[in-house]
Amino acid sequence: GYRTAAFINVLWCAPVSGLDRGFENYDFRTSDESNVGQRNAAQTTAAALDWLRAAGDDPVFMVLHYFDPHLTYDPPAPFDTMFEEQGRPRVPPGFGSAAQVFRIRRGEIRLGPAERRSLIARYDGELRYMDEQFGQLRRGLEEAGRWDDALVVVVGDHGEEFWDHGGFEHGHSHHRELMRVPLIVKRPAGARGEVFDGRVRQIDVAPTVFDFAGLSVPTGLPGRVLGPEGSRFAVGEGSLWAGDLVSARSDAGTLILDRGSGELVYFDSGDSFEHDGRRGEEGADPELLRLLRALPTAPVSPAEERELTEEQLEQLRSLGYIQ
Repeated sequence: GYRTAAFINVLWCAPVSGLDRGFENYDFRTSDESNVGQRNAAQTTAAALDWLRAAGDDPVFMVLHYFDPHLTYDPPAPFDTMFEEQGRPRVPPGFGSAAQVFRIRRGEIRLGPAERRSLIARYDGELRYMDEQFGQLRRGLEEAGRWDDALVVVVGDHGEEFWDHGGFEHGHSHHRELMRVPLIVKRPAGARGEVFDGRVRQIDVAPTVFDFAGLSVPTGLPGRVLGPEGSRFAVGEGSLWAGDLVSARSDAGTLILDRGSGELVYFDSGDSFEHDGRRGEEGADPELLRLLRALPTAPVSPAEERELTEEQLEQLRSLGYIQ
């Protein structure tokens, strides 16, 4: 009984991925090489609100994918220099292509302290721009009379590292700067004044959406409905560049295991930035150890294979996702 639409801005989520199934409108736009030329947040918001107005009073389910806080860090003015030292960038616009990121990792490009701060400033500019555009989305929902009764979920898929542990970008570790992401839920009217702050997980999003839509949560679906009680544990699995990593977090601390090398690192709860890890099982929280050992190791096979065009493969190569 819902009108459904998605506004998607990355090649990973092209219709060939199968993620378009069930959507009445799957508005997909892709980018040029190294994420240059993707539809920006303002254009994404405008497209979504245009569709929403056309939907009239029908109940709607919308997915908006904003790609702006992501390499390359190129926010529009005035956000491009908003956080720069003396308003002057130390790295050129467009810096941070896939090729440049690999060269940074190999040590072929070395950035000084001022250049690193400039990259952070440009990323902060993208976050600030994204925040403004979410405000535009909210105003559009309010003008349509939909904000108060809407369930709104804001979630990120990963963070960025700026040499917190000697690395840059994402996909290469399970440290907090990459794993701790925004997950904010605005409940429909009737829950005003209640704010719950606890450990939440991306797997909690789907059960929460089912619950607030008045639908039964499918049996076997992982995660829990978000509410007053947080989750005791959060688990991460896999990586793009660093092999078979798994991690678990609780109030006791963080445990990260490289299943390829067998290396195990534990950070206690007082080490919030995960800089002083203890290697090996000694001293690690036993519950986190049992949790990691219980995770399945066999890879999950895709339900069906998909054929990519040569153009799509070339785009993935240019973005660094495949070699």
